[in-house]
Amino acid sequence: MRPIAITAALLTTFFILAAARAATPSEKANAWLEHAPGDAKEFTRKLSRFDKFMNQAAAREETSRKPYLFDVDTLHEIAKKGVGLSYEQMFKVVHDELLKRYPGHLAETRRWIFNVAGGAMGQLTVLYCSPREYLIFFGTPIGTEGFSGRFKQADVYDFTIDGEMQTYAEGEFTRHVFGPGSAAKLARGTGKGYKIPDHAWMLEYMRGNIIPSLNFGIWAPTVNVTLDWHSAWNQIHDCGKIALKEIFEPGRRGD
Repeated sequence: MRPIAITAALLTTFFILAAARAATPSEKANAWLEHAPGDAKEFTRKLSRFDKFMNQAAAREETSRKPYLFDVDTLHEIAKKGVGLSYEQMFKVVHDELLKRYPGHLAETRRWIFNVAGGAMGQLTVLYCSPREYLIFFGTPIGTEGFSGRFKQADVYDFTIDGEMQTYAEGEFTRHVFGPGSAAKLARGTGKGYKIPDHAWMLEYMRGNIIPSLNFGIWAPTVNVTLDWHSAWNQIHDCGKIALKEIFEPGRRGD
């Protein structure tokens, strides 16, 4: 479990950061994303500005009551289509089904990136990101264990496709076990301990304000533990490319 109103003033601040003399706001924002930070100080500054931009966009979407793109039950059914397949086919079948069900919204290619959050390490590939939703593949071939995170404004759903995940909550003395085809939910405001005892691969969906997850899953572990700016910026880059398209292209989801 990953444990990522646009005001005129905020947009102006964001676009000043753009490295290229692009013709449109979208091009300027994308140019800013393509400029990777060179050190910890620049990384922190860029992530902070990205957080503010996404927070404002999330508030605007919440105020306008924009519908969520994904349906939880549909994602679960799609994830189950990959159960029992080889890894190559598993990811391809699930990804292809998502592309057919939500055309024009998801990343068409998959790039695997290391991620450390809550003490647990794995790898992920960003399939979708907007101010209020993200969708990723996540997992590890060697097992891991850590804290889920606690997100007051978002729910997290994990649909296990292969392997096993175990969880427990505060005050529980027996484990919950999630195998292939199962669905686990981290309700907003709650936290869990989780463990992948050997290996697991899952489709993960967050619904709500995703900004705290960026801090939990990218900023905090990168600055305080891993110092892996390469993986951290790749996550921001891949999330940002999709999120900017969702924000700046009118007509998506019936805007």
